[in-house]
Amino acid sequence: MKKAVELYQQIPNELFANNLDRKLSSPPKPMLRRAYGFWSDLLGFGSPFYENNWSITINKWIDIHDRLLNAHTIAFRNCSPNERALILNDGIAKVFNPQNDPYRNYLLDISVFLRGIVLTHLDINKLEKENNLPGTRSVLAFGENLSYIESEIKLDDFYLNYSKKNPDECSEGAKKAGNPTIVYNPSQLQMNTAFSKAYILESLGSKGGLHGHHFYIDNSVIDSLKSYAEVLKYDYIWEETDKYIEFLIPRKKNDRNDVVLGLRLGLPFTPTNNKWDTTVYRLLRFYPWDEKADEFWFEL
Repeated sequence: MKKAVELYQQIPNELFANNLDRKLSSPPKPMLRRAYGFWSDLLGFGSPFYENNWSITINKWIDIHDRLLNAHTIAFRNCSPNERALILNDGIAKVFNPQNDPYRNYLLDISVFLRGIVLTHLDINKLEKENNLPGTRSVLAFGENLSYIESEIKLDDFYLNYSKKNPDECSEGAKKAGNPTIVYNPSQLQMNTAFSKAYILESLGSKGGLHGHHFYIDNSVIDSLKSYAEVLKYDYIWEETDKYIEFLIPRKKNDRNDVVLGLRLGLPFTPTNNKWDTTVYRLLRFYPWDEKADEFWFEL
């Protein structure tokens, strides 16, 4: 396959018309990383638009404004520093790339990320219930993330170099406009299969077995947590009952009360109309890293 970038690489560096050509000629080194992808979608959000042929009253717009502002304020408040988030209409995407650092307890980083998305889901649903709204449905999956191109293109990148005193400095026109970002393409969301899985599974909805305003976890997440536990030499507890599964990663062997993270899962099911083989669990309870497991948990 002929590479588009080769067309730019044929141009001598000093002859680039603008910084956009310069950036496209030297894309960042491709990076393939493991990733967790979370997608949460407000239920019933499209109904007012569909029912009114996309022509809604100002009062409806006020209701939509309030619902979005509430949900996305909660999502922002529950972000962790290591994740990246994207708001897309009524949907919330959050992604996290665990570091492959043998000297870092990245299970704890994962636990921090999980706590944030659990609180995002719970707090939105609590406020939705108070406002007689249907809530949000959330899905978490695990996969890979391939970053390969610039993460953003600014207004200044389009200005021709000959119009600047110094091609490496921001143009006066871009400065006056605040040099806004024209293209948003965060590296953490570039070709992210974890996000793709979460989005597709959530889109199956009730017809696929993912009912109501619940939080669902793809089996890829469970496999990844078991694998990370083994690499970091943690023993994990996996106990199945006829109603739920208890999955705990204790700090010390068999200490069920002091966990790095813990999940109570509903019994697994296979989503219908899905395009790949997987099982999904409804998340019933989350045990955080900073509380005694027999005293505190988040109930979903």
